Amino acid sequence: MRKDTTKKCKGRIQDLLKEIVRLRDKDCIFRGISRQCSGPLSADHIVTRGRSKTYGMSENVVCVCIGHHFFWKPSNPTFYTNRIDEYVGKKKRLWLEKIAVPVCQYSLKDWQKIERGLKEELNNL
Repeated sequence: MRKDTTKKCKGRIQDLLKEIVRLRDKDCIFRGISRQCSGPLSADHIVTRGRSKTYGMSENVVCVCIGHHFFWKPSNPTFYTNRIDEYVGKKKRLWLEKIAVPVCQYSLKDWQKIERGLKEELNNL
């Protein structure tokens, strides 16, 4: 039961991140740079979301279309990283990579606190 509740909370966190980046970034950060824009907009994690410490951080996500997220990014990793560095700054990307290690284990209360913080952030946009 607790694992299912945590999973649902983490799903809500990802939904909040999508809303935040759509409002904050407005469009795919690759629009006009690459012709691959296609599909709906989503939140792309700069540092993999498997790293708990950055999972729910809006600083760790950018707005990209599905075409760039799933099809273009894997075959253009250097270009992707360069664009991230232009958009959020190399210093911030390196900071995110640094704090993401090691993976930390959060409790349900920790995830709920992150969720509340993202709701507040969304309300302030």
